[in-house]
Amino acid sequence: MKRKILLSLAIALVAYVLLGRTNDQRIKADHEKVETHLKGIDGLDVGDQNKIAIIAKEMSDDHQHNKEQSVDNNELQLDDFIIEIEDNAQTQSLSSTVNLLAEVNLSQVDLTAMALSLKDLGLSPKITKSENSDTGAMKVLSSTSSIPGLRYFHAQVFNDNGKEFIQHVSFEYRPGEKSFKEVVTSLVKTYGLNKRPEVLSENFVLWKLDNDHILWAKKLGKEELLNDPIYPHDENDIGTTKVAIEQEIH
Repeated sequence: MKRKILLSLAIALVAYVLLGRTNDQRIKADHEKVETHLKGIDGLDVGDQNKIAIIAKEMSDDHQHNKEQSVDNNELQLDDFIIEIEDNAQTQSLSSTVNLLAEVNLSQVDLTAMALSLKDLGLSPKITKSENSDTGAMKVLSSTSSIPGLRYFHAQVFNDNGKEFIQHVSFEYRPGEKSFKEVVTSLVKTYGLNKRPEVLSENFVLWKLDNDHILWAKKLGKEELLNDPIYPHDENDIGTTKVAIEQEIH
């Protein structure tokens, strides 16, 4: 179990090197930088380090695909995805989790309060920590259980001059005929997103929340799910919708 947690932390940390920024400067992802971060985590052997570097690169490529290569369909309108959401245990889980995210101060998060909110939802949170001389302290807040229709809540939190900020937060919502539209509708209503998204397609939607953050939802296919480097999936999960807020890379 300890080794599994170490691997998850290492993947998240190196992904941050490849995707994010420290002290408002974009980090250049090169082999030397990746090696430095991996050596900063005790308990990983050389084989683990090589494996994690490959996984983190795949995560970086997926991130860039979401942001830059998703094709906007000009024929689609946001109203095409707005539906009347049925009231049931699964949609209640979705609504509660989206509301939780909307209330979080992304740039100065109270991680303890956020964990307590997850506990109230029934997601059994845990917080793991790591520290590196380049990126500083990182905390990962993740769920260890699921609630109806929703699982795999995952937040990566860093510290900048005493302020903890969210670099990435995401969760997964169960597959279903209306699931993607339920997610889009919930995001639009909760965040007041009345303008057309930056990207809108049948399976992907992305908004800029502010100058520093993007919000996206994606209906995941078989390859994406079965190759997930952190969380296990099987073919029954095809069509799962992933919701994420990330720091924008300028």
